[in-house]
Amino acid sequence: NDKERKKNLQNAFRVTKHWKSGVNVLLIDDIYTTGNTINTVAKLLKEKGALKVWFLTISIGQGF
Repeated sequence: NDKERKKNLQNAFRVTKHWKSGVNVLLIDDIYTTGNTINTVAKLLKEKGALKVWFLTISIGQGF
């Protein structure tokens, strides 16, 4: 469920030392189910200095 997915994503992503702030980012994910993955990564990138974060998905989950 949604709460489990959020918990599963805690500390799942990080920005490496090669990251350069002040850039625009396009995130690509194969499926958009709850939006938690996109939201978690986008938030992290914005906190680390991304100017704008866009996302593209191939499919939308129907489990809502």
